[in-house]
Amino acid sequence: MIDFCALRTLTSDLQQVEEDLSDAYGLTIQQASVLCAVESGYGEPGALALQMRLSPSRLTRLLDALAKQELVERTVSARDRRSVCITLTAKGKEKLDAIHHGSVSLPSYIESMISARKEERG
Repeated sequence: MIDFCALRTLTSDLQQVEEDLSDAYGLTIQQASVLCAVESGYGEPGALALQMRLSPSRLTRLLDALAKQELVERTVSARDRRSVCITLTAKGKEKLDAIHHGSVSLPSYIESMISARKEERG
């Protein structure tokens, strides 16, 4: 059974986190998540879209916005010239580092959920 009241609270808290993230860094949660995924090695758009559960068109829009801010760049893959590789720019690495060490915080119950999920994954 789904506890929709708890889900509403979670949604509201995540909206607040997104507002704080936007105010502090000019990014949405999805944009920051793309930066994290690219940093973690998801540099091929297809793999990145699967990892983030995004449609290719939605990922393209996110990457366009991040490229416009000079946080990511698209380059031709060294292995296959038909493919594109997404990498963080120096500015993107700095922004992600600032987010990791910054002032935007999550409610403690969300931090606990994330920690528990990390432990499950090993």
